Amino acid sequence: MFLLNDRRRLPALLTALAIIVVACGGTAVSSPAASGAPGGSGAPSGAPKMGGSITVAVEGEPASMDPAFDYDFVSGLAVDSVTEPLLKFCENDTKLCPNLAESYQVSGDGLTYTLKIRHGVKFHDGSMMTVDDVVFSLNRIRDPKLASYVGWMLANVADVKAPDASTVVVTLSKPDALLEYALAATSAHVVSKKFVEANGDKFGKPEVGSIGTGPFKFVEWKSGDHQKVARFDDYWDKANGGPYLDDITIKILPEPTTRVAGLQTGEIDFIINNIPSDQYATVKAINNVDLTFTNSYYGEWITFNTKKAPFDNVKVRQALNYAFDKKAVRELFYGAEAAPTKATLVNPSLWTFNQPEWQAAWDQLPAYDVNLDTAKRLLDESGVAAQLNGTEIAYYESTPSIKGAAEAFIDSMGKLGIEVKARKVTYQENVALQFGEHNNYDILVASWGSDFPDPSGNLRPNFASENIVAGGANSSAYENAKVDELLAKQNTLVDKAERAKLLIEAQKLIAEDAPVIVTAYPGWPLAVNKRLAGYSVSSLWYWASLFKDVYVK
Repeated sequence: MFLLNDRRRLPALLTALAIIVVACGGTAVSSPAASGAPGGSGAPSGAPKMGGSITVAVEGEPASMDPAFDYDFVSGLAVDSVTEPLLKFCENDTKLCPNLAESYQVSGDGLTYTLKIRHGVKFHDGSMMTVDDVVFSLNRIRDPKLASYVGWMLANVADVKAPDASTVVVTLSKPDALLEYALAATSAHVVSKKFVEANGDKFGKPEVGSIGTGPFKFVEWKSGDHQKVARFDDYWDKANGGPYLDDITIKILPEPTTRVAGLQTGEIDFIINNIPSDQYATVKAINNVDLTFTNSYYGEWITFNTKKAPFDNVKVRQALNYAFDKKAVRELFYGAEAAPTKATLVNPSLWTFNQPEWQAAWDQLPAYDVNLDTAKRLLDESGVAAQLNGTEIAYYESTPSIKGAAEAFIDSMGKLGIEVKARKVTYQENVALQFGEHNNYDILVASWGSDFPDPSGNLRPNFASENIVAGGANSSAYENAKVDELLAKQNTLVDKAERAKLLIEAQKLIAEDAPVIVTAYPGWPLAVNKRLAGYSVSSLWYWASLFKDVYVK
Protein backbone atom coordinates (compact mmCIF):
# COMPACT_ATOMS: atom_id res chain seq x y z
CA MET A 1 0.00 0.00 0.00
CA PHE A 2 1.24 3.49 -0.77
CA LEU A 3 0.22 6.99 0.12
CA LEU A 4 0.18 9.75 -2.44
CA ASN A 5 3.30 11.40 -1.05
CA ASP A 6 5.24 8.13 -1.30
CA ARG A 7 4.95 7.92 -5.08
CA ARG A 8 7.94 8.62 -7.29
CA ARG A 9 7.61 11.57 -9.67
CA LEU A 10 6.76 10.25 -13.13
CA PRO A 11 9.42 10.49 -15.83
CA ALA A 12 9.34 13.63 -17.93
CA LEU A 13 8.37 11.53 -20.92
CA LEU A 14 5.04 10.71 -19.31
CA THR A 15 4.02 14.32 -19.55
CA ALA A 16 4.78 14.32 -23.26
CA LEU A 17 2.73 11.19 -23.74
CA ALA A 18 -0.24 12.09 -21.58
CA ILE A 19 -3.54 12.72 -23.24
CA ILE A 20 -4.37 16.38 -23.35
CA VAL A 21 -8.02 17.13 -23.83
CA VAL A 22 -8.54 20.86 -24.04
CA ALA A 23 -11.35 23.04 -25.14
CA CYS A 24 -10.48 24.98 -28.29
CA GLY A 25 -13.72 26.57 -29.33
CA GLY A 26 -15.39 23.51 -27.87
CA THR A 27 -13.30 21.03 -29.86
CA ALA A 28 -11.36 18.28 -28.12
CA VAL A 29 -7.84 17.73 -29.41
CA SER A 30 -5.12 15.21 -28.59
CA SER A 31 -1.55 15.99 -27.76
CA PRO A 32 0.66 15.88 -30.85
CA ALA A 33 2.81 13.46 -28.88
CA ALA A 34 -0.02 10.96 -29.06
CA SER A 35 1.23 9.98 -32.47
CA GLY A 36 0.56 7.00 -34.66
CA ALA A 37 -2.21 6.29 -37.12
CA PRO A 38 -5.21 8.58 -36.57
CA GLY A 39 -7.69 7.22 -34.08
CA GLY A 40 -5.37 4.38 -33.14
CA SER A 41 -5.71 2.45 -36.40
CA GLY A 42 -3.37 -0.22 -37.72
CA ALA A 43 -2.38 0.77 -41.22
CA PRO A 44 -2.69 -2.12 -43.71
CA SER A 45 0.51 -3.92 -44.66
CA GLY A 46 -0.17 -5.67 -47.95
CA ALA A 47 -3.17 -7.91 -48.46
CA PRO A 48 -4.77 -9.21 -45.23
CA LYS A 49 -3.85 -12.79 -44.41
CA MET A 50 -5.97 -15.54 -42.96
CA GLY A 51 -4.82 -17.29 -39.83
CA GLY A 52 -2.87 -16.55 -36.70
CA SER A 53 -3.69 -16.12 -33.03
CA ILE A 54 -3.43 -13.13 -30.75
CA THR A 55 -3.59 -12.56 -27.01
CA VAL A 56 -5.33 -9.57 -25.47
CA ALA A 57 -4.96 -8.46 -21.84
CA VAL A 58 -7.74 -7.13 -19.59
CA GLU A 59 -7.59 -6.01 -15.98
CA GLY A 60 -10.41 -8.00 -14.44
CA GLU A 61 -12.93 -10.79 -14.70
CA PRO A 62 -15.61 -10.05 -17.32
CA ALA A 63 -19.12 -9.64 -15.94
CA SER A 64 -20.80 -11.86 -18.51
CA MET A 65 -20.92 -13.05 -22.10
CA ASP A 66 -24.53 -11.88 -22.10
CA PRO A 67 -24.78 -8.49 -23.89
CA ALA A 68 -27.44 -7.49 -21.37
CA PHE A 69 -24.66 -7.21 -18.78
CA ASP A 70 -21.81 -5.96 -20.95
CA TYR A 71 -21.44 -2.49 -19.53
CA ASP A 72 -17.83 -2.23 -18.47
CA PHE A 73 -14.48 -1.88 -20.22
CA VAL A 74 -13.59 -5.57 -19.88
CA SER A 75 -16.58 -7.68 -20.89
CA GLY A 76 -17.07 -6.11 -24.31
CA LEU A 77 -13.92 -7.44 -25.94
CA ALA A 78 -15.46 -10.90 -26.12
CA VAL A 79 -19.14 -9.91 -26.16
CA ASP A 80 -18.76 -7.53 -29.12
CA SER A 81 -16.87 -10.22 -31.01
CA VAL A 82 -19.62 -12.82 -30.53
CA THR A 83 -22.90 -10.87 -30.67
CA GLU A 84 -23.78 -7.84 -32.78
CA PRO A 85 -26.14 -4.85 -32.74
CA LEU A 86 -28.76 -3.84 -35.27
CA LEU A 87 -26.81 -0.71 -36.24
CA LYS A 88 -23.21 0.33 -35.69
CA PHE A 89 -21.30 3.53 -35.10
CA CYS A 90 -19.18 4.57 -38.08
CA GLU A 91 -17.17 7.47 -39.49
CA ASN A 92 -15.43 8.11 -36.18
CA ASP A 93 -18.69 7.79 -34.23
CA THR A 94 -20.36 10.65 -36.09
CA LYS A 95 -22.90 8.47 -37.94
CA LEU A 96 -24.91 5.29 -37.65
CA CYS A 97 -24.49 2.63 -40.33
CA PRO A 98 -26.40 -0.57 -41.18
CA ASN A 99 -25.47 -3.82 -39.51
CA LEU A 100 -27.96 -6.60 -38.69
CA ALA A 101 -30.59 -4.08 -39.72
CA GLU A 102 -30.08 -3.01 -43.34
CA SER A 103 -31.99 0.23 -42.84
CA TYR A 104 -34.38 2.05 -40.52
CA GLN A 105 -36.93 4.83 -40.75
CA VAL A 106 -38.35 7.08 -38.05
CA SER A 107 -41.91 8.40 -38.15
CA GLY A 108 -42.54 12.13 -38.20
CA ASP A 109 -43.69 12.14 -34.60
CA GLY A 110 -40.57 10.23 -33.49
CA LEU A 111 -42.61 7.42 -31.97
CA THR A 112 -42.09 4.62 -34.49
CA TYR A 113 -38.85 3.06 -35.71
CA THR A 114 -39.22 0.66 -38.62
CA LEU A 115 -36.18 -1.59 -39.20
CA LYS A 116 -35.53 -3.81 -42.19
CA ILE A 117 -33.71 -6.89 -40.91
CA ARG A 118 -30.91 -8.49 -42.92
CA HIS A 119 -31.56 -11.93 -44.39
CA GLY A 120 -29.04 -14.75 -44.66
CA VAL A 121 -27.39 -14.15 -41.31
CA LYS A 122 -26.40 -17.27 -39.37
CA PHE A 123 -25.96 -17.84 -35.68
CA HIS A 124 -22.87 -19.77 -34.62
CA ASP A 125 -24.88 -22.98 -34.29
CA GLY A 126 -25.80 -22.77 -37.97
CA SER A 127 -29.41 -21.65 -37.45
CA MET A 128 -30.66 -18.58 -39.30
CA MET A 129 -31.35 -15.31 -37.50
CA THR A 130 -34.99 -14.26 -37.81
CA VAL A 131 -37.12 -11.30 -36.83
CA ASP A 132 -38.36 -13.40 -33.91
CA ASP A 133 -34.81 -13.37 -32.51
CA VAL A 134 -34.67 -9.59 -32.91
CA VAL A 135 -37.99 -9.04 -31.15
CA PHE A 136 -37.01 -11.47 -28.39
CA SER A 137 -33.65 -9.75 -27.89
CA LEU A 138 -35.06 -6.23 -27.58
CA ASN A 139 -37.91 -7.29 -25.29
CA ARG A 140 -35.50 -9.26 -23.12
CA ILE A 141 -33.27 -6.20 -22.55
CA ARG A 142 -36.19 -3.99 -21.55
CA ASP A 143 -37.72 -6.56 -19.21
CA PRO A 144 -37.24 -5.13 -15.69
CA LYS A 145 -37.05 -8.65 -14.25
CA LEU A 146 -33.76 -9.18 -16.07
CA ALA A 147 -32.31 -5.96 -14.57
CA SER A 148 -30.09 -5.51 -17.60
CA TYR A 149 -27.32 -2.95 -17.18
CA VAL A 150 -28.36 -1.39 -20.50
CA GLY A 151 -32.11 -1.68 -20.00
CA TRP A 152 -32.38 2.06 -19.38
CA MET A 153 -31.54 2.67 -23.03
CA LEU A 154 -34.87 1.13 -24.05
CA ALA A 155 -36.90 2.59 -21.19
CA ASN A 156 -39.18 4.53 -23.54
CA VAL A 157 -39.91 1.53 -25.77
CA ALA A 158 -43.58 0.56 -25.44
CA ASP A 159 -43.75 -2.28 -27.93
CA VAL A 160 -41.64 -4.36 -30.32
CA LYS A 161 -43.30 -6.38 -33.06
CA ALA A 162 -42.46 -8.09 -36.35
CA PRO A 163 -45.27 -7.52 -38.88
CA ASP A 164 -43.49 -9.68 -41.46
CA ALA A 165 -40.36 -11.78 -41.93
CA SER A 166 -38.22 -8.76 -42.86
CA THR A 167 -39.48 -6.00 -40.58
CA VAL A 168 -39.31 -5.09 -36.92
CA VAL A 169 -41.30 -2.13 -35.63
CA VAL A 170 -40.28 -0.44 -32.38
CA THR A 171 -42.95 1.80 -30.87
CA LEU A 172 -42.09 4.36 -28.22
CA SER A 173 -44.24 5.74 -25.42
CA LYS A 174 -42.69 9.16 -26.07
CA PRO A 175 -39.97 10.48 -28.39
CA ASP A 176 -36.45 9.57 -27.37
CA ALA A 177 -33.48 11.53 -28.76
CA LEU A 178 -31.07 8.71 -27.89
CA LEU A 179 -33.03 5.67 -29.06
CA GLU A 180 -31.26 5.44 -32.43
CA TYR A 181 -27.90 5.32 -30.64
CA ALA A 182 -29.18 2.50 -28.44
CA LEU A 183 -29.66 0.45 -31.60
CA ALA A 184 -25.87 0.40 -31.97
CA ALA A 185 -25.12 -0.61 -28.37
CA THR A 186 -25.40 -3.94 -26.54
CA SER A 187 -29.01 -2.96 -25.80
CA ALA A 188 -29.70 -4.00 -29.41
CA HIS A 189 -27.44 -7.03 -29.70
CA VAL A 190 -29.31 -9.94 -31.22
CA VAL A 191 -29.14 -13.25 -29.37
CA SER A 192 -30.62 -16.61 -30.32
CA LYS A 193 -34.02 -17.00 -28.69
CA LYS A 194 -33.69 -20.79 -28.85
CA PHE A 195 -30.24 -20.80 -27.24
CA VAL A 196 -31.15 -18.37 -24.45
CA GLU A 197 -34.34 -20.20 -23.56
CA ALA A 198 -32.57 -23.57 -23.61
CA ASN A 199 -29.84 -22.40 -21.22
CA GLY A 200 -31.81 -20.17 -18.88
CA ASP A 201 -29.73 -18.64 -16.09
CA LYS A 202 -26.57 -20.28 -17.44
CA PHE A 203 -26.62 -18.11 -20.56
CA GLY A 204 -23.63 -15.78 -20.58
CA LYS A 205 -21.84 -17.60 -17.78
CA PRO A 206 -18.51 -19.43 -18.16
CA GLU A 207 -20.00 -22.91 -18.47
CA VAL A 208 -22.23 -21.95 -21.42
CA GLY A 209 -20.99 -18.69 -22.85
CA SER A 210 -23.02 -17.30 -25.70
CA ILE A 211 -23.77 -17.66 -29.37
CA GLY A 212 -24.45 -14.81 -31.75
CA THR A 213 -23.93 -13.72 -35.33
CA GLY A 214 -20.56 -12.05 -34.83
CA PRO A 215 -17.23 -12.64 -36.57
CA PHE A 216 -15.98 -14.85 -33.73
CA LYS A 217 -17.65 -17.64 -31.78
CA PHE A 218 -17.33 -18.51 -28.13
CA VAL A 219 -14.86 -21.31 -27.31
CA GLU A 220 -14.28 -21.20 -23.56
CA TRP A 221 -14.13 -19.07 -20.45
CA LYS A 222 -11.94 -20.22 -17.59
CA SER A 223 -12.87 -17.93 -14.74
CA GLY A 224 -9.95 -15.96 -13.38
CA ASP A 225 -7.70 -16.91 -16.27
CA HIS A 226 -8.98 -16.28 -19.79
CA GLN A 227 -11.71 -16.22 -22.41
CA LYS A 228 -11.23 -17.58 -25.92
CA VAL A 229 -13.10 -16.98 -29.17
CA ALA A 230 -12.46 -18.43 -32.64
CA ARG A 231 -13.20 -17.29 -36.18
CA PHE A 232 -16.73 -17.94 -37.44
CA ASP A 233 -16.28 -19.04 -41.04
CA ASP A 234 -19.93 -18.48 -41.96
CA TYR A 235 -19.89 -14.84 -40.86
CA TRP A 236 -22.29 -12.81 -43.00
CA ASP A 237 -20.06 -9.75 -43.68
CA LYS A 238 -16.80 -11.30 -44.89
CA ALA A 239 -17.13 -9.36 -48.16
CA ASN A 240 -16.19 -6.18 -46.26
CA GLY A 241 -13.13 -7.48 -44.44
CA GLY A 242 -12.47 -10.19 -41.88
CA PRO A 243 -12.54 -12.11 -39.73
CA TYR A 244 -9.00 -13.21 -40.49
CA LEU A 245 -7.61 -14.42 -37.15
CA ASP A 246 -7.99 -18.08 -36.19
CA ASP A 247 -8.62 -17.24 -32.55
CA ILE A 248 -8.26 -14.66 -29.80
CA THR A 249 -7.34 -15.32 -26.17
CA ILE A 250 -8.37 -12.65 -23.66
CA LYS A 251 -6.12 -12.98 -20.61
CA ILE A 252 -7.34 -11.76 -17.24
CA LEU A 253 -4.34 -9.98 -15.67
CA PRO A 254 -5.26 -7.77 -12.69
CA GLU A 255 -1.66 -6.71 -12.02
CA PRO A 256 -0.78 -3.69 -14.22
CA THR A 257 2.93 -4.45 -14.45
CA THR A 258 2.16 -7.98 -15.60
CA ARG A 259 0.16 -6.61 -18.53
CA VAL A 260 3.03 -4.34 -19.54
CA ALA A 261 5.58 -7.13 -19.10
CA GLY A 262 3.48 -9.21 -21.50
CA LEU A 263 3.80 -6.49 -24.12
CA GLN A 264 7.56 -6.48 -23.64
CA THR A 265 7.92 -10.24 -24.07
CA GLY A 266 5.45 -10.46 -26.94
CA GLU A 267 3.09 -12.69 -24.96
CA ILE A 268 0.47 -9.92 -25.09
CA ASP A 269 -0.41 -8.42 -28.47
CA PHE A 270 -3.17 -5.92 -27.72
CA ILE A 271 -4.27 -3.76 -24.78
CA ILE A 272 -6.95 -1.08 -24.93
CA ASN A 273 -7.51 1.19 -21.93
CA ASN A 274 -5.94 -1.21 -19.40
CA ILE A 275 -2.50 0.41 -19.63
CA PRO A 276 -1.47 2.10 -16.37
CA SER A 277 -0.62 5.74 -16.97
CA ASP A 278 2.63 5.44 -15.03
CA GLN A 279 3.73 2.85 -17.58
CA TYR A 280 3.16 4.93 -20.75
CA ALA A 281 6.86 5.74 -21.08
CA THR A 282 7.79 2.09 -20.66
CA VAL A 283 5.30 0.97 -23.30
CA LYS A 284 6.37 3.72 -25.70
CA ALA A 285 9.94 2.43 -25.49
CA ILE A 286 9.04 -1.14 -26.50
CA ASN A 287 10.39 -1.59 -30.03
CA ASN A 288 7.76 -4.05 -31.22
CA VAL A 289 4.74 -2.12 -29.87
CA ASP A 290 2.84 0.91 -31.16
CA LEU A 291 1.29 3.14 -28.49
CA THR A 292 -1.43 5.52 -29.68
CA PHE A 293 -4.17 7.53 -28.00
CA THR A 294 -7.77 8.33 -28.82
CA ASN A 295 -9.94 11.09 -27.38
CA SER A 296 -12.58 9.82 -24.99
CA TYR A 297 -15.96 10.59 -23.47
CA TYR A 298 -14.57 9.10 -20.26
CA GLY A 299 -14.06 10.32 -16.73
CA GLU A 300 -12.72 8.95 -13.44
CA TRP A 301 -14.48 9.96 -10.26
CA ILE A 302 -15.32 9.34 -6.62
CA THR A 303 -19.01 9.10 -5.81
CA PHE A 304 -20.91 9.41 -2.55
CA ASN A 305 -23.95 7.30 -1.76
CA THR A 306 -26.33 10.21 -1.29
CA LYS A 307 -29.02 8.00 0.26
CA LYS A 308 -26.79 7.22 3.26
CA ALA A 309 -25.96 9.59 6.08
CA PRO A 310 -23.91 11.71 6.27
CA PHE A 311 -23.59 11.83 2.47
CA ASP A 312 -27.22 12.86 2.16
CA ASN A 313 -26.03 16.28 3.37
CA VAL A 314 -24.98 18.53 0.48
CA LYS A 315 -22.55 20.51 2.66
CA VAL A 316 -20.71 17.30 3.53
CA ARG A 317 -20.35 16.46 -0.16
CA GLN A 318 -19.20 19.95 -1.04
CA ALA A 319 -16.74 19.94 1.86
CA LEU A 320 -15.14 16.70 0.78
CA ASN A 321 -14.87 18.04 -2.78
CA TYR A 322 -12.95 21.02 -1.44
CA ALA A 323 -10.80 18.84 0.82
CA PHE A 324 -9.56 16.59 -2.01
CA ASP A 325 -6.67 17.77 -4.19
CA LYS A 326 -7.90 16.56 -7.56
CA LYS A 327 -5.19 18.40 -9.47
CA ALA A 328 -2.37 16.64 -7.60
CA VAL A 329 -3.86 13.21 -8.25
CA ARG A 330 -4.61 14.00 -11.89
CA GLU A 331 -1.11 15.27 -12.59
CA LEU A 332 0.49 12.36 -10.76
CA PHE A 333 -1.17 9.82 -13.02
CA TYR A 334 -1.72 11.74 -16.26
CA GLY A 335 1.07 14.31 -16.35
CA ALA A 336 1.43 18.01 -15.62
CA GLU A 337 -0.58 19.02 -18.69
CA ALA A 338 -3.54 16.75 -18.00
CA ALA A 339 -6.84 18.49 -18.72
CA PRO A 340 -8.40 20.21 -15.70
CA THR A 341 -11.73 18.92 -14.44
CA LYS A 342 -14.88 20.66 -13.36
CA ALA A 343 -17.75 19.27 -11.29
CA THR A 344 -19.23 17.46 -14.28
CA LEU A 345 -18.82 14.19 -16.15
CA VAL A 346 -19.40 16.02 -19.44
CA ASN A 347 -15.86 16.65 -20.62
CA PRO A 348 -15.20 18.92 -23.63
CA SER A 349 -14.99 15.97 -26.02
CA LEU A 350 -18.73 15.52 -25.50
CA TRP A 351 -19.66 18.99 -26.69
CA THR A 352 -20.89 17.47 -29.93
CA PHE A 353 -23.45 20.22 -30.55
CA ASN A 354 -23.96 23.86 -29.48
CA GLN A 355 -20.34 24.10 -28.42
CA PRO A 356 -20.31 27.85 -27.54
CA GLU A 357 -23.12 27.31 -25.03
CA TRP A 358 -21.31 24.37 -23.46
CA GLN A 359 -18.11 26.42 -23.24
CA ALA A 360 -19.90 29.30 -21.52
CA ALA A 361 -21.49 26.89 -19.07
CA TRP A 362 -18.12 25.23 -18.40
CA ASP A 363 -16.61 28.60 -17.53
CA GLN A 364 -19.25 29.06 -14.83
CA LEU A 365 -19.08 25.57 -13.31
CA PRO A 366 -17.39 25.06 -9.93
CA ALA A 367 -14.11 23.15 -9.96
CA TYR A 368 -14.01 22.72 -6.16
CA ASP A 369 -10.29 23.44 -6.15
CA VAL A 370 -8.67 22.33 -2.93
CA ASN A 371 -9.42 24.67 -0.03
CA LEU A 372 -9.19 23.15 3.43
CA ASP A 373 -10.55 26.25 5.18
CA THR A 374 -13.72 26.12 3.09
CA ALA A 375 -13.93 22.36 3.64
CA LYS A 376 -13.72 22.76 7.42
CA ARG A 377 -16.30 25.55 7.43
CA LEU A 378 -18.80 23.50 5.42
CA LEU A 379 -18.27 20.47 7.66
CA ASP A 380 -18.93 22.60 10.73
CA GLU A 381 -22.08 24.00 9.12
CA SER A 382 -23.28 20.50 8.23
CA GLY A 383 -23.47 19.47 11.88
CA VAL A 384 -22.81 15.83 10.99
CA ALA A 385 -19.04 15.75 10.47
CA ALA A 386 -18.58 13.21 13.28
CA GLN A 387 -20.56 10.67 11.27
CA LEU A 388 -17.80 10.53 8.65
CA ASN A 389 -15.44 8.60 10.91
CA GLY A 390 -15.40 4.92 10.03
CA THR A 391 -17.05 5.30 6.62
CA GLU A 392 -15.58 3.19 3.82
CA ILE A 393 -14.33 3.94 0.33
CA ALA A 394 -14.57 0.99 -2.09
CA TYR A 395 -12.09 0.69 -4.95
CA TYR A 396 -10.20 -1.81 -7.06
CA GLU A 397 -6.42 -1.88 -7.41
CA SER A 398 -5.88 -3.03 -10.99
CA THR A 399 -5.99 0.55 -12.32
CA PRO A 400 -3.32 2.70 -10.62
CA SER A 401 -5.25 5.95 -11.03
CA ILE A 402 -8.34 4.43 -9.37
CA LYS A 403 -6.28 2.99 -6.52
CA GLY A 404 -4.27 6.20 -6.21
CA ALA A 405 -7.35 8.40 -6.06
CA ALA A 406 -8.82 6.27 -3.28
CA GLU A 407 -5.66 6.32 -1.22
CA ALA A 408 -5.19 10.05 -1.76
CA PHE A 409 -8.78 10.60 -0.63
CA ILE A 410 -8.15 8.66 2.57
CA ASP A 411 -5.01 10.76 3.13
CA SER A 412 -6.94 14.01 2.51
CA MET A 413 -9.61 13.04 5.00
CA GLY A 414 -6.91 12.31 7.55
CA LYS A 415 -5.84 15.95 7.30
CA LEU A 416 -9.33 16.87 8.46
CA GLY A 417 -9.14 14.43 11.36
CA ILE A 418 -11.51 12.00 9.64
CA GLU A 419 -10.78 8.29 9.39
CA VAL A 420 -12.04 6.77 6.16
CA LYS A 421 -11.44 3.05 5.82
CA ALA A 422 -10.23 1.33 2.66
CA ARG A 423 -12.55 -1.30 1.20
CA LYS A 424 -10.58 -3.12 -1.47
CA VAL A 425 -12.69 -5.01 -4.02
CA THR A 426 -12.01 -6.78 -7.28
CA TYR A 427 -12.79 -5.15 -10.60
CA GLN A 428 -15.83 -7.40 -11.00
CA GLU A 429 -17.06 -6.58 -7.47
CA ASN A 430 -16.67 -2.88 -8.23
CA VAL A 431 -18.85 -3.25 -11.33
CA ALA A 432 -21.44 -5.11 -9.24
CA LEU A 433 -21.50 -2.25 -6.73
CA GLN A 434 -21.85 0.31 -9.50
CA PHE A 435 -24.87 -1.47 -11.01
CA GLY A 436 -26.33 -3.18 -7.96
CA GLU A 437 -28.89 -2.05 -5.41
CA HIS A 438 -26.79 1.04 -4.56
CA ASN A 439 -27.26 0.45 -0.84
CA ASN A 440 -24.13 -1.42 0.26
CA TYR A 441 -21.34 1.12 0.07
CA ASP A 442 -20.54 4.59 1.40
CA ILE A 443 -18.11 5.93 -1.20
CA LEU A 444 -17.13 4.34 -4.49
CA VAL A 445 -14.24 5.04 -6.86
CA ALA A 446 -15.21 4.30 -10.43
CA SER A 447 -15.24 5.54 -14.01
CA TRP A 448 -17.70 6.18 -16.80
CA GLY A 449 -17.59 6.69 -20.55
CA SER A 450 -20.61 7.97 -22.43
CA ASP A 451 -22.43 5.35 -24.45
CA PHE A 452 -23.19 7.83 -27.21
CA PRO A 453 -21.64 10.93 -28.82
CA ASP A 454 -24.01 13.07 -26.76
CA PRO A 455 -23.70 14.86 -23.37
CA SER A 456 -26.83 13.10 -22.16
CA GLY A 457 -24.86 9.85 -22.28
CA ASN A 458 -22.96 10.94 -19.18
CA LEU A 459 -25.76 12.79 -17.40
CA ARG A 460 -28.88 10.67 -17.72
CA PRO A 461 -27.55 7.22 -16.71
CA ASN A 462 -25.54 8.57 -13.79
CA PHE A 463 -27.90 11.18 -12.32
CA ALA A 464 -31.50 10.42 -13.31
CA SER A 465 -33.26 8.81 -10.36
CA GLU A 466 -34.82 6.20 -12.67
CA ASN A 467 -31.37 4.61 -12.73
CA ILE A 468 -31.01 4.07 -8.98
CA VAL A 469 -32.62 0.64 -9.43
CA ALA A 470 -30.64 -2.59 -9.73
CA GLY A 471 -29.06 -2.61 -13.16
CA GLY A 472 -29.05 1.18 -13.27
CA ALA A 473 -25.87 3.23 -13.32
CA ASN A 474 -26.79 5.95 -10.81
CA SER A 475 -24.21 4.83 -8.27
CA SER A 476 -24.55 8.10 -6.32
CA ALA A 477 -28.20 7.14 -5.72
CA TYR A 478 -28.65 10.81 -6.58
CA GLU A 479 -32.16 12.24 -6.77
CA ASN A 480 -33.19 15.75 -7.66
CA ALA A 481 -36.72 16.27 -8.99
CA LYS A 482 -35.71 19.23 -11.15
CA VAL A 483 -32.79 17.32 -12.65
CA ASP A 484 -35.12 14.40 -13.39
CA GLU A 485 -37.54 16.75 -15.12
CA LEU A 486 -34.81 18.37 -17.23
CA LEU A 487 -33.19 15.09 -18.24
CA ALA A 488 -36.53 13.53 -19.12
CA LYS A 489 -37.70 16.53 -21.15
CA GLN A 490 -34.51 16.93 -23.18
CA ASN A 491 -34.69 13.28 -24.10
CA THR A 492 -37.99 13.85 -25.91
CA LEU A 493 -36.68 16.71 -28.08
CA VAL A 494 -35.00 16.79 -31.47
CA ASP A 495 -34.08 20.49 -31.31
CA LYS A 496 -30.44 20.35 -30.24
CA ALA A 497 -30.31 23.97 -29.11
CA GLU A 498 -33.18 23.37 -26.71
CA ARG A 499 -31.68 20.06 -25.60
CA ALA A 500 -28.35 21.79 -24.87
CA LYS A 501 -30.14 24.43 -22.77
CA LEU A 502 -31.86 21.79 -20.62
CA LEU A 503 -28.78 19.59 -20.28
CA ILE A 504 -26.66 22.56 -19.24
CA GLU A 505 -29.22 23.54 -16.61
CA ALA A 506 -29.24 19.97 -15.25
CA GLN A 507 -25.43 19.91 -15.24
CA LYS A 508 -25.36 23.11 -13.15
CA LEU A 509 -27.73 21.70 -10.54
CA ILE A 510 -25.76 18.45 -10.31
CA ALA A 511 -22.50 20.37 -9.89
CA GLU A 512 -23.98 22.37 -7.01
CA ASP A 513 -25.26 19.20 -5.35
CA ALA A 514 -21.77 17.66 -5.66
CA PRO A 515 -22.67 13.93 -5.67
CA VAL A 516 -19.30 13.13 -7.26
CA ILE A 517 -15.69 14.29 -7.24
CA VAL A 518 -14.39 14.24 -10.82
CA THR A 519 -10.67 13.48 -10.82
CA ALA A 520 -9.65 13.13 -14.48
CA TYR A 521 -10.75 13.00 -18.13
CA PRO A 522 -8.20 10.55 -19.55
CA GLY A 523 -7.97 9.59 -23.20
CA TRP A 524 -7.90 5.97 -24.42
CA PRO A 525 -4.41 4.42 -24.65
CA LEU A 526 -3.96 1.58 -27.13
CA ALA A 527 -0.88 -0.66 -27.30
CA VAL A 528 -0.60 -3.10 -30.20
CA ASN A 529 2.17 -5.43 -31.31
CA LYS A 530 3.60 -4.27 -34.64
CA ARG A 531 2.99 -7.68 -36.15
CA LEU A 532 -0.72 -6.79 -36.35
CA ALA A 533 -2.62 -4.60 -38.79
CA GLY A 534 -6.22 -3.79 -39.67
CA TYR A 535 -7.32 -2.50 -36.26
CA SER A 536 -9.18 0.75 -35.71
CA VAL A 537 -10.21 2.36 -32.42
CA SER A 538 -12.52 5.33 -31.87
CA SER A 539 -13.95 7.04 -28.79
CA LEU A 540 -16.78 4.48 -28.65
CA TRP A 541 -14.52 1.46 -29.08
CA TYR A 542 -16.43 -0.42 -26.37
CA TRP A 543 -19.41 -0.91 -28.71
CA ALA A 544 -17.27 -2.11 -31.61
CA SER A 545 -16.10 -5.51 -32.80
CA LEU A 546 -12.46 -4.54 -32.42
CA PHE A 547 -10.91 -7.65 -33.94
CA LYS A 548 -13.06 -8.25 -37.02
CA ASP A 549 -10.50 -6.84 -39.47
CA VAL A 550 -7.32 -7.49 -37.50
CA TYR A 551 -4.73 -9.72 -39.14
CA VAL A 552 -1.14 -10.82 -38.67
CA LYS A 553 1.18 -9.15 -41.19
